[in-house]
Amino acid sequence: MTEVEYELSLAGLTTQAGYLHAELREGEVTVHRAYVPVFAPHRRPEGYVNLIWGPGEGKGLGHYQLQMVRDAGFNTSLQHPTETRARNLCLHDFYYVPYSWRICGSVNDEGVRVAGFGPKTDDDSFANPTYRDACRDAILERLGPTADYRPLAYSLGDENNFAHASGFSPDDVRAFREYLKGQYADVAALNASWGTDLTSWEDLEPALIREAMADKGFAARHDHMAFVEGQYAEFHRFLRSVIRSVDPEAWVGAEGSQPGDLEKSIQDLELWSPYYRRRQDLLLEAIAPKSLIRGNWWGPRASATPSTSSACCRRCVRSWAASASCSPRRTRSLTVLGSTGLRPASMPVVLTHGSGAPGTRTRRLSPSWSGSSSIRHM
Repeated sequence: MTEVEYELSLAGLTTQAGYLHAELREGEVTVHRAYVPVFAPHRRPEGYVNLIWGPGEGKGLGHYQLQMVRDAGFNTSLQHPTETRARNLCLHDFYYVPYSWRICGSVNDEGVRVAGFGPKTDDDSFANPTYRDACRDAILERLGPTADYRPLAYSLGDENNFAHASGFSPDDVRAFREYLKGQYADVAALNASWGTDLTSWEDLEPALIREAMADKGFAARHDHMAFVEGQYAEFHRFLRSVIRSVDPEAWVGAEGSQPGDLEKSIQDLELWSPYYRRRQDLLLEAIAPKSLIRGNWWGPRASATPSTSSACCRRCVRSWAASASCSPRRTRSLTVLGSTGLRPASMPVVLTHGSGAPGTRTRRLSPSWSGSSSIRHM
């Protein structure tokens, strides 16, 4: 037996996936026939993104549900990541946004963050290296082979949040000292601003910080709040770097989330889609780079009244007219969503039976056999 590989151009495949119908012949006799899916996911749509949270199971009636949602005009699905889900969405010509993580939690009595999603440690503060390493491992395990399906973007979560009451773990305090060294020339300058009498940076301990925030006024409180908001923003960038370690072209961001210092929170992200709040939307429009994909979540609950649904539709139309938008997300720059050049021109395709996951498929061929194939678009 001889192994033969060949490439079949998928340049004309306009959908995320198609089916390869192939035959192996020895002379005039067909000795093997295969009808398998092939994938050529292209992650940058030419037009609007109409995103819906779900569906994506693709089991039984789920296939019919996916087709109905696609026929209704939605072309993108936000879903928790599994390979089966990513594969099914491609087969139904959906763009995929995996729900990759969620940055949320609470604060204990000592002012230490307690994570509400993902791994738990004794100190879930953003500054704790042990917690960060655990999150890196967990998000990579959670995403698995998702990058093979070239998602449109990766969501770091909805309703991400932080609390200004956090920031008092040992790692937080060390990070806070370093932050203050970047804000003040020396300890004397800090004392002048805070009204304290510190002799060194090491004097900054939780009890003193709390006392300064409570008794000495605005400066200490503002510095600590700004530090906590900066940590929250930096953790988004950290998770983005983890995702980009396996998908260098990834667009990463969050939606429906607490803004914090919004200018810092969106820094280096490609996506930010908050709930509808007029002031926040105006601020985002003023400071966001043109490359940022942004929009608003909208839509009534199942128990909503007809008037609620009508109000949501009116809001969508107003948003669309005001900023070249489309529900439930809107983009500030259509040129971003219309960018090209990222879809592969061809994909190795070799005759086989199998799961149809992306990658090269091999089949052992006798030297006297010939092969023929055709592509059917979805």
